[in-house]
Amino acid sequence: MGAELAGFPPIAFTALKTYAPPPDHAFGHALVGVGRRGKYLLMDFAAATFVCTSCQGGRVKPTRSSRPSSGLALARWVLADGSALLLTEAGTEKRAGVWVREGDLAALEAQEPIEGLGPDGRTRSTRPSWPRSARPIRCGGTACCATKRAIAGIGRRLANEICHRAKLSPFATRRSFTAEEVASLRAAITSCIDESFGLRAQP
Repeated sequence: MGAELAGFPPIAFTALKTYAPPPDHAFGHALVGVGRRGKYLLMDFAAATFVCTSCQGGRVKPTRSSRPSSGLALARWVLADGSALLLTEAGTEKRAGVWVREGDLAALEAQEPIEGLGPDGRTRSTRPSWPRSARPIRCGGTACCATKRAIAGIGRRLANEICHRAKLSPFATRRSFTAEEVASLRAAITSCIDESFGLRAQP
């Protein structure tokens, strides 16, 4: 936090998903906030926000090297203090990427890739943010918890466990959930994610 962005040198042509505003729109500005929406990392440099997805094999990690040492590197944020953040992705698909966007979170909600995301299932510090109405979730042919337009931020790792615990089929299609099913799903999301945070906290 507070580090000034000095550069965003290209590494992989496919990593940058937008052309306007350009990354240099944020050069000279300090990092004022880091957040998350669904599985997207948000790095707010005031003048522009970098929206990053690491997909399944990706990582964002600090580095001091000026030259990426492997073919895993996709993008690099160079900070004025000499440090950097490196986006890497293992595997051959290379689906990780970066979008440069202007505006606050409310503005990001109307822009790709955040546009259309469902409510976040849960974060470490807050309760589930999705509506309490009887039928806030619809399935459209895939696992309800893994579909980011239904519930964001869960993905494949926990989707099956959550559905199993809630006694719901992960393959339920073209239907709305009843109030009882919504309550079961909410409780399963809360317990499964809290257990995962607990496991991560162990040495």
